Amino acid sequence: MSESTPSTTRPVFIAGRQHSGNTVMAVLLEGLSGWYVQSGENSMIEVHRLIDRLSDPESKSRELFRRLKFEDPENHDWMLQKVTSLVTADPRRPSIEIYREAMDQFVAHRGDHAWGQKATSYIFHAEELLELIPGSRLIYLMRNPWDLSASMKRRKPEAERAFGLTLSWAKGVRIADRLSTEIPDRFRLIRYEDLTGRPEQTVQQLCDWLGEPYDESLLNVPQVNTSENQVHAGGMTGRERIKESTGHETNRSGTNTPTATSGLSRDKVYRYGEKLDSFEIARIDQLISLFGVRHLIKKHYKDLPHELGGHGLVAKTRSLAGLPLAPVRFGLSYFTSIKRSPMHTISRSVKRFRA
Repeated sequence: MSESTPSTTRPVFIAGRQHSGNTVMAVLLEGLSGWYVQSGENSMIEVHRLIDRLSDPESKSRELFRRLKFEDPENHDWMLQKVTSLVTADPRRPSIEIYREAMDQFVAHRGDHAWGQKATSYIFHAEELLELIPGSRLIYLMRNPWDLSASMKRRKPEAERAFGLTLSWAKGVRIADRLSTEIPDRFRLIRYEDLTGRPEQTVQQLCDWLGEPYDESLLNVPQVNTSENQVHAGGMTGRERIKESTGHETNRSGTNTPTATSGLSRDKVYRYGEKLDSFEIARIDQLISLFGVRHLIKKHYKDLPHELGGHGLVAKTRSLAGLPLAPVRFGLSYFTSIKRSPMHTISRSVKRFRA
């Protein structure tokens, strides 16, 4: 394990596939008294080694601050100066340590005591993250792959939504299932279905895990980033999405402004039967078996409304007929849609497949 000094604030990172409740969880945590939580995406753990290669302190400071994705405009200059001073004091210091200390000091500057960060892809870097930031914790939001596919179908009907989705889901859930057993004090797996279907019990247990007092006002989370509302997709932080949808900023004093539309609604749970064709459901069933996670479905989804593999001959045949082309469509979509440098894309892909 790393010899780095543990973070005094025990930061919490929120991971999980998109549309699994990550933003809702970030907003919920922000309702805790004394917490600062960033709801926009973060890639610091993916790029920290690239930042460390920068020899010029000014360039390193600028890139580190950019990747931090700081969301408090009133303290923009304060944080930039803090990052710059930490880099200048020791230009060879690992950027991930500077990131952690800058956030710790910012929280102290605000008079808060904890911070969090949403970062959907961090499940593939979970062990590295927990080692490099001693004392940190990670929450993984898990949602069943059929509802995820249905959500993608609503947003992008033409996209390949079986192979890549199920592959990534399977890899993430394998890691999450293992770490939640091995290090339960630092890693917590939460089903989206429980967060929305049994919110009071789930949030109470989460607060116990975090060592924070539970208050029922934490359940008053507005619905954010819905797949039906394209206005809220991408380019906006969770705070901005909430302000646009409700007309109010999130309240970090421990209470939340009441809203008619709740993010903890069970309306989107197990609705895939209405959105997916039978052969699409069958294809995910087949991929679940192909990727060797059938046992994890049975472990975590005993309430699944359909029987795995229980489809008619027509649905199974149609699913199998399109399966060979699915990896090709996924590969073309993946490598043409990620707007990053080629080296970053390759490095990112290798790390995920190794995970």
